[in-house]
Amino acid sequence: MEQNNRLSELLKNTIGQRYDAIALKMIADETEIPENAVYPLRDFGQHLALCQAFALSRREGKTV
Repeated sequence: MEQNNRLSELLKNTIGQRYDAIALKMIADETEIPENAVYPLRDFGQHLALCQAFALSRREGKTV
């Protein structure tokens, strides 16, 4: 995890990104979902497009 954070920060500084890089993980079952994850339908009352979920994760640092 520390190495990923270092590499993300290096990438951000090297190419001048405004936001941190994000990662995508395909999960096998719901037990792998972090407790602090945002569920768009439950938390916002509507579904999100994939690009909206990426933007939420990137800008606000949330796990969707």
